[in-house]
Amino acid sequence: MAWAVDRAVGDLADQAGFQNGGTLAALYVNVGDTVKRGQVLAKEDTFEADQALTGAQTQLATNQSQLEQVLHDVTITQSRRILARDRDIQGNTKRVEATRHSADEYAVRQAQKQLDTEERALQQAIAACELNPPRRPLPPRQRPRPPAG
Repeated sequence: MAWAVDRAVGDLADQAGFQNGGTLAALYVNVGDTVKRGQVLAKEDTFEADQALTGAQTQLATNQSQLEQVLHDVTITQSRRILARDRDIQGNTKRVEATRHSADEYAVRQAQKQLDTEERALQQAIAACELNPPRRPLPPRQRPRPPAG
């Protein structure tokens, strides 16, 4: 009789579509009982499946944590690269500004030298005029003649 029940339960498991073999925790019908569609006939022992599920959930949590750490590390690495690039740009900008500033200072010094030279030449010309007044008189300013009439 045990063989018949085992065979019936095995056939029942195959027909119900159980993917893996397992152990029944409870059998709610006996051989020869009348059953209705949708009636629960047996309960499978889920201890091993529950343990496997708990292990898989733990592994999933561990993997998610590792993924978050990797993503965090990638973000930090990318941020460091961006920061290094920005510092390079800032350094290059400072060098360009310093070069422009030096060029501007040079241009101002050159203009000041030219101005100083021009001022000396003007002072010399004024001094020469004061020491050597012109020998002939300057022509008188001509005035317009009044109209005849």
